[in-house]
Amino acid sequence: MISGSDNLLGLIGHPVQKSPGQLIYNTIFTERKLRNIYISVDIHPWHFNDIMKELPNFFSGFNVTIPYKEKAVSYMDSIDTISESTGSVNLVVAGKGKTMGYNSDFYGFMNALPHDMDRNLGRVLIYGSGGTARTAFYAIQKAFSPGEIFVVSRNTGNVHGWFRERGAVIKNYDDIGNLGEIDSVINCTPLGMMGKSDTGLKLPPRLSEGFLAIDFVYSKNMTEFLTEASVRGGSIVTGNDIFIYQAIENLRKWFDISVSPSDMRAYFDEAMEIMDHA
Repeated sequence: MISGSDNLLGLIGHPVQKSPGQLIYNTIFTERKLRNIYISVDIHPWHFNDIMKELPNFFSGFNVTIPYKEKAVSYMDSIDTISESTGSVNLVVAGKGKTMGYNSDFYGFMNALPHDMDRNLGRVLIYGSGGTARTAFYAIQKAFSPGEIFVVSRNTGNVHGWFRERGAVIKNYDDIGNLGEIDSVINCTPLGMMGKSDTGLKLPPRLSEGFLAIDFVYSKNMTEFLTEASVRGGSIVTGNDIFIYQAIENLRKWFDISVSPSDMRAYFDEAMEIMDHA
């Protein structure tokens, strides 16, 4: 947990300018009279190694986003069980030059799902193969009873090894029409983020009745991916819901403070409104 004298926190990634975290956390810090500051730091891949080595000397905690969730693992002095299992870190607590890595994506994902949902997810299709996709895959296998899990990605080569070792079926986007009926679809790519169109992210043609669609992308308005899913009769879970529970877990790990989901949603909605008019 962070002490009162360790005041600098932040987000690292590339890019980071579309994240509402800076607005949300600084508002909470002000309201709770915490003398902390949260900033967003865009790190070019060329400088990632040198900056990661120095971050613990300046930051008491930080979040990690695309494209560094997997790379960050090797820079941690220790990681929790979920980060070890997924090979992905998106939450770091630092102190005295040491780092502890966590995976709050997992908590965001699990808590955003309807608590009364069927534990049998059927045949699952995951878009993406990065740290977020690994977390979704791990959560599904750990907490549910899926059938086949298909992973679709434009990336090739070694990135697929992690999934294959755990029983995933690797496909490319051209194969989507040949997968048969799908029961659950999860978008773990950045497509649909503000400034990134998701028009190329298509639902498979054959979907079961009442299928589930989950999007890790947060947005002021519903993404095209989830809009199509809703029109086709699916149940949806938004990236907004996942972000809200991630943020709650971040604050718990950093300060051992609690923010209710309804309050965090209000902070999130306010931040997205401000960003929309910036």
